[in-house]
Amino acid sequence: MLARVGALIRLLRWLGPWTAETRVPASVEFKDIDVQGEQFGGRFSRIRLFWSTKRPIRGALYVMPGVHHLGASDPRMSRFCSVLADAGIVVGAPFIPDLVALRLTEQSVADTIASVETFLDLKEIPAGIQPGLFCISTASILGIHAAAEPRLQDRLGGMVVFGGFADWQRSMRFMLTGRLANGETTEPDPLNRSVVFLNMIPWLDGVPSNPEPLASLWTEFIHQTWEQPSMEKPEKYQAVARTLSDEANPEWQTLFELGVGLRSGAVPVLEDALERWKQGAVQWLDPSAKMAEIRCPVAIVHGRDDRVIPWTEAQALQEMLPADRHLGTWVTGFYDHTGHTGWMHLIVRLPLLPFELWRSIRILWSFIRVAGFTRV
Repeated sequence: MLARVGALIRLLRWLGPWTAETRVPASVEFKDIDVQGEQFGGRFSRIRLFWSTKRPIRGALYVMPGVHHLGASDPRMSRFCSVLADAGIVVGAPFIPDLVALRLTEQSVADTIASVETFLDLKEIPAGIQPGLFCISTASILGIHAAAEPRLQDRLGGMVVFGGFADWQRSMRFMLTGRLANGETTEPDPLNRSVVFLNMIPWLDGVPSNPEPLASLWTEFIHQTWEQPSMEKPEKYQAVARTLSDEANPEWQTLFELGVGLRSGAVPVLEDALERWKQGAVQWLDPSAKMAEIRCPVAIVHGRDDRVIPWTEAQALQEMLPADRHLGTWVTGFYDHTGHTGWMHLIVRLPLLPFELWRSIRILWSFIRVAGFTRV
């Protein structure tokens, strides 16, 4: 029990809004494990492994990043994994090929299952530890598939779904409109419009017969704007968009500009694409059936200030989960989609601070439990 309490204190220290997100524990190392074979369709993949150099390993977590071109090397992801490792948890984080290419695909389900299985077999995980999964954002559906996979079901100690979605269409609309299922609205992240359009390319009207030049421009826009808070200002990201638009083929330039916020009218275009999308093989994006097959305990966490996936998805996910598998559902004001919300939000919520602090303790305790943290 003392080891678990010590781990909780370290997680509270590093993951709360009282610690700058630029600070990273010093006593953590990492290495990349190359994976290539039939399970990845012959493609090259990697798993990044994090561990503490000064504390014994007492737990294990496989952290699944969402759609992001940096994968596990995203600085925020690397910091999060380092903080977990500093608490005595060996952490794996994969570079799923399609997610790094900014696409959420059915192939990424198979790749995820294969990478989880590879992680579970690593010699770096001490005997007696039953590892858990930690799935973030759009990777929630991939983790849910992995947790329901028959050959993995009994090997996992638990799962945390952080910022996950229950309804893909509802979440895609939210990324453009900011409308939540409860009728509330928020300001969506303007830099996510391009990744929505990128993932809807097969169903968009006006896409050229060879869509790769269009996809490449949207991808380049993402590379130049993500991970830079100043780019959320219209004058900043639109300057990048205009420069890239000059390279666009006139036949699909309008479509490109819709996907980067230079033109209005993106929502009707998305709705038309979703109507065509629904006619295809999209059942794999519905988590309901797989949630019912999960055998390990599941914690569901969402940031109330999330501007990518609506926080109202947390309750919808809970309703899909058998009651005896439910570890807890928490919607917190301490975190948004990618990290803590900072001191200004903390000051605004000062009257709620005791409740948020208690909620954070329960959330972080669930991390420790899901990681199979040993009691010794």
